[in-house]
Amino acid sequence: MMESLSRKKDRIYLTGFMGSGKSTVGSILANTLGYGFVDIDQGIEQAEGKTVSEIFREKGEEYFRNLEQSLLLRVSALPHTVISLGGGTVV
Repeated sequence: MMESLSRKKDRIYLTGFMGSGKSTVGSILANTLGYGFVDIDQGIEQAEGKTVSEIFREKGEEYFRNLEQSLLLRVSALPHTVISLGGGTVV
């Protein structure tokens, strides 16, 4: 049990409104701690080759949320990582 708890402590999740600075602060924080950094929206954009707005417009919110959930589950398994969530991830 204690080992499981200690593994959970090596991830930091940042949430907030779009444009609030999650990516900027997350990158700086990760660099300061020597952690990796993942921006969920940027990861989706890279994988899809489209912006978040284009994905929403062309394929809809449900499609985007499925991509978001899938990527979040994958990166949540990474140790020592700062993860910037999309503005609507917690919804």
